[in-house]
Amino acid sequence: MKNFKLYSMVIILFSLIIFSSFNLYAFPKKSSSLIKDKNLNITKADELKERLSITGYYLGVANFCSYQDTKEKELYKSLKGVAAQTNWKMFLTLNQGWQLVESDLWIAGHGWSGTSTWQQKPIQWRFSVTGCDPQTYDIIYNYLDESVFKVIIYYLYNLSEENFDQNIETLLNLLKNDRKDDYSVAINQIVTIVSDANFENNIQQNNIQETTIENYNASDQNNENNENSENSIDERLMKLKKLFEKELISEEEYKKKKEEILSEF
Repeated sequence: MKNFKLYSMVIILFSLIIFSSFNLYAFPKKSSSLIKDKNLNITKADELKERLSITGYYLGVANFCSYQDTKEKELYKSLKGVAAQTNWKMFLTLNQGWQLVESDLWIAGHGWSGTSTWQQKPIQWRFSVTGCDPQTYDIIYNYLDESVFKVIIYYLYNLSEENFDQNIETLLNLLKNDRKDDYSVAINQIVTIVSDANFENNIQQNNIQETTIENYNASDQNNENNENSENSIDERLMKLKKLFEKELISEEEYKKKKEEILSEF
């Protein structure tokens, strides 16, 4: 009888893993990824892999907690797809982090639901997670808010500065033309980041542990010593117009970003 129960649990575990892997991560296809290299091929590849794994874990926790107390659910749910469209290796590494959550829940005898009643022992959470509580939400959501820059943008910039603009443009096209999912929130955040006046300075700091997303959403209106401010605004307006002409952003988004840039002049 005990052997039968053990066998049944193994079958259920296997089914959960297969279901999660294919249902949650069956898109987009590997062939559609922007970068098809099997390795990340950047200087801080190990650091980026760790960040991807933590991102995946926090996404798994957010999903387990039903994305409570956040208005950015659509952005978070799109991150795995954005990673897959960027580089398949990144997607696989992020997926491993997600599967750690499934493993931790299973070991604790917990169903894939935050309201399950058949938990047998405390869940051994990782990366400072304590459960579906405000403290955890602060940690995981702050981390996920920065993932587009600290993972996607950081990777593409360090992969090739020379081809960065072209790679961003191609990625935006891939996301926009995806027929299965809506990546409009992620697209908007990418455009906001790359068109910010401080982007070059922030990306070159090479310390993704200390940089926060506020650096890329806030305009440096008080920097009177920036001798190239007018040129910077011209370049950003040209880049923004190029994105609009290629229909990578809507007219409403174009006008909004244009007003933000001109307000700094």
